[in-house]
Amino acid sequence: MKCEIARGIRVYITKEEYQFVVSVKDKVPFLLANLPIEQRQMATRLGDKTIFVRKKLTTTTQYNLNKNIKFLYE
Repeated sequence: MKCEIARGIRVYITKEEYQFVVSVKDKVPFLLANLPIEQRQMATRLGDKTIFVRKKLTTTTQYNLNKNIKFLYE
């Protein structure tokens, strides 16, 4: 699945990453320390792809969903 971050800028995400975004959509913003270990790596990867916006705190990282994302279906 592709996501459009800005006009002309698209990023590919897998089905598992999309399901994670949908499951966390109601719980944003969330802390990285509160996630299970299996989902921490996925949250970091989605932060690298700018699906999530990161905010560095003193002990952990806070993630919030990027509001400019549009999900494009193939």
